[in-house]
Amino acid sequence: MTHDVERPARTTLPAVGALVVGLVVAGVGWSADGRPALLAGLLATAVVLGFFASGALPLLVAANQPGGVGLLLLMTTYGMRLTLALVVLAVAAKGGAIDTGWLGATVVGCALTWCAVHVAVVIATLRT
Repeated sequence: MTHDVERPARTTLPAVGALVVGLVVAGVGWSADGRPALLAGLLATAVVLGFFASGALPLLVAANQPGGVGLLLLMTTYGMRLTLALVVLAVAAKGGAIDTGWLGATVVGCALTWCAVHVAVVIATLRT
């Protein structure tokens, strides 16, 4: 029964933490530098959340595959997701409608938050 309660926390808390950090950075950027910073923060938050969330399906599929096939699947989909995220960010940055400094700050903040919260949740579940 405890395992069923831990699973949603392990998957939703990192996303919620990254979303909160992304919205805070976007809000601070908007108050400091205006609309381009707000758009950068919102885009970066969406890209980071999409990147991490889209990794769940390949992980579930790879768990049922033999070692080499599962690893190949994970590495291939990781490369494709990373390429897509970088292309989206590069195209948006070239357009000039967003502030690249706030874009980078939001990507870093959201990614670090996602990872830190995920590690904290896993450690907390291992202790129980």
